Amino acid sequence: HLMDTLAAASGTSGKMQLPPLDSSRKPKGSPQKVSPAKAEEPMEAPPLAVILAGSPSSGRRTQAAVIAAKSGAVLIDVEKLLTQSVQLESHYGKRAKGYLVTGTLIPDSLLVDMLRERIAQADVQDHGFILADFPRTVTQAKAMEKVALVPSHFVCLDVPDQILIDRAGTKRWDPLTHRVRNLTAQGVP
Repeated sequence: HLMDTLAAASGTSGKMQLPPLDSSRKPKGSPQKVSPAKAEEPMEAPPLAVILAGSPSSGRRTQAAVIAAKSGAVLIDVEKLLTQSVQLESHYGKRAKGYLVTGTLIPDSLLVDMLRERIAQADVQDHGFILADFPRTVTQAKAMEKVALVPSHFVCLDVPDQILIDRAGTKRWDPLTHRVRNLTAQGVP
């Protein structure tokens, strides 16, 4: 029913206008750059902008992947976005690397700037996005709101405490895939 609700709402809701993206801070070497001409104009929000929230082990990332696959929206993982920016040595990646090298927390404003730039790219503008695991704090949510990154839909996964405890107890780091896996999930070796 969630997919039907999201599909119906995204078809009827109007698009929101976002303020212009600062083109001077655009990363170099990004596979999909925002053209400078577009960066000076107000950015239109994608047709579907979903944030999934929930407790640890509630299945945010799993459900985000399912919704993205069924809706055609782009799944945005801020951790992967950060890693990619650092590897590409983009403007934001270089700034983030400075914090990572010193072991300092990356400022929320930098993460939001990276996210805003990703949302401005054509694939996200055409198909919308699903965001799980961000924002994680009230400060991050306020930083998103400050630059008009407001979702069209906010979904909070409500999972009973005992299920969360059971799931958390069966999670393990897989050194081969570099992912956290649930030992009770199907297909886990």
